[in-house]
Amino acid sequence: MADRTVRIRMNHPVIVTVLILAIIAFMYFAAEVLRPLALALLLSLVLAPLVGWLERRGLPRVLAVVLTVVLTLGALGGVGFVVIQQLGQLATDLTEHRGEIERKISEVVRTGKPSTVGELKDMAEDMSRSILEPDRADGEDAGVALAELPEAPGVGPPPFSGRPEETPEDEESAIYKVEVVERPTIQDRFRTAVGPLLEPAAIFGIVLVLTAFMLITRDDLFGRVIQVIGLSHISLTTRTLGEAGERISRYLMTFSFFNAVCGLILGIGLFLIGVPYAVLWGFLVFVLRFIPYVGPWTAFLMPLGYSFVFSEGWQEPILVAVLFISFEAFSEYVLEPVLYGRTTGITAVGLLIAAMFWTWLWGAPGLLLSTPLTVCLAVLGKYVPALRFFATMLGEDAVLEPGALFYQRTLARDSDGAIDVVEEYLDEGKPIEAAFDEILIPALSHAERDLARGVIEEKDQVFLWNIVRTILDDLDARTSVEEDEARRRLASAEGRKVIGVASNDDADAMVLRMLALALRPSGVPVEVVSSGASPLEAAGHVSEGGGPQVVVLSHLPPVGLSSARYLVRRLKALYPDVPLWAGRWGEAGGEKARVRLSRMGADRLLNSIADAKLSIPELLLTRQSRRDHPRGAPTSS
Repeated sequence: MADRTVRIRMNHPVIVTVLILAIIAFMYFAAEVLRPLALALLLSLVLAPLVGWLERRGLPRVLAVVLTVVLTLGALGGVGFVVIQQLGQLATDLTEHRGEIERKISEVVRTGKPSTVGELKDMAEDMSRSILEPDRADGEDAGVALAELPEAPGVGPPPFSGRPEETPEDEESAIYKVEVVERPTIQDRFRTAVGPLLEPAAIFGIVLVLTAFMLITRDDLFGRVIQVIGLSHISLTTRTLGEAGERISRYLMTFSFFNAVCGLILGIGLFLIGVPYAVLWGFLVFVLRFIPYVGPWTAFLMPLGYSFVFSEGWQEPILVAVLFISFEAFSEYVLEPVLYGRTTGITAVGLLIAAMFWTWLWGAPGLLLSTPLTVCLAVLGKYVPALRFFATMLGEDAVLEPGALFYQRTLARDSDGAIDVVEEYLDEGKPIEAAFDEILIPALSHAERDLARGVIEEKDQVFLWNIVRTILDDLDARTSVEEDEARRRLASAEGRKVIGVASNDDADAMVLRMLALALRPSGVPVEVVSSGASPLEAAGHVSEGGGPQVVVLSHLPPVGLSSARYLVRRLKALYPDVPLWAGRWGEAGGEKARVRLSRMGADRLLNSIADAKLSIPELLLTRQSRRDHPRGAPTSS
């Protein structure tokens, strides 16, 4: 038995799904290792431009990296010291003013207008009290009556003997739990105070060391990545990693700088307003803005709540709200477009889903890293085919081309949405022939192909045709004929006309209507022969109106090639001297069909309405010139 080799494609959906699940499981269980590594990688990308700038100034790489890390550590250490100090003072203030906080909150609750639900709740409580009140009143009245009766002799509580009343239980049998607590030593107090800080400090130190070594040995790491991918792809790998790394580094540095500027400006604004702990609030603005959407508003609510609790009156909270809201509007519409574009390049839904995923995977560090990591995946997805899924699902770029989007809207029976696709395309300043070639004709061709394969039903194609007719009717009403010298010359020619013949169905006739709309500004009329007749009747109908100047056969692939070939042969036999152009609309290839139509007598093949719009007026002017100045005719001196 011959050996059979089973080849498994790595891009099989099952294999891809298993690999993704395995990678997620690995990232979940190896979070303690991967989180510092991810932080170091992102920090190295942020600091790489500064290291490169120092190297270009003549510093050795090691010295440039050390200087960059020291400056970064000094800045973070200085700000961190002030933040920790103010955080401790804030905790002390909250503890000391607990009563005042409760009083202000109770005032807000008490001064608030009672809601309908609250009124119903109070009414229910009153009804319950009225039901239980008679029994309680009877008991109270009986107690009062007994208290008013005079004491009878010998009746009353027993006299107090001065000794406690003995219980039936044996006192010796009672068990008391005694716990001996030793006085904490200096070592215990130090361990209690410093212990919680050891793990974050160790992680921070590991991140700094990894960042430094990544910056120092980045060329070596780059070479190792190329070696792993393969030397046969060295040019593609170098270009991809270089451009992706540069874009990611530029974005992260700009994003970090922008967040720092936001924290600085808002911190100064809070300081001028008079809100305490302005450095702490500014640092929180810097950190929380890395969290998409939720972060900036969380950073806004913290100083707003503090000013509401500790300030006298409403002036300070109102100023804080005005400061944050005005700055967010200014940053969104002015600063962000200037610094790094309108958005991060990630959809809003993609950012929120990524934030939830990274938070579930890595906790709070994952929430802070969600936006940078998602941007990295989206950028890499544009260059690495294996990661293209992320660019498609997360990126803001349009996924579907206008033609595919128009066709999808028609299949979804969304006529308004389909028309909006064409309207938005034309509103961008595109000519109508471009809308025909890039939207309507591809959709008609796609429907022909799907109907031939049985993917869609005939009613789906009819629905598409009705939408296209609506669009063409609207364009027909809006298109106006502009006069110029060339059109006046064409209009003065007697017997001049263009005959368009649909080879198969209504789709071919609609493309001829598009051709007529595209040629209207040039003053070239197009007479369309309906596709309802047979090919023989269509050829006879062309000969009824006299000799045409140009015959355009409309054929929308992939079906109807036999009818197109017959019409070409028949029309060429009727008008051997008339140019016969065959339109294979929207087809870039199809060389066999081109050869067959050329052999049948087609003088030229057209692929697009734009090509026909340029070529037909030129042909008519050339033929008119030849009639006006035939060869051998004497010229006037």
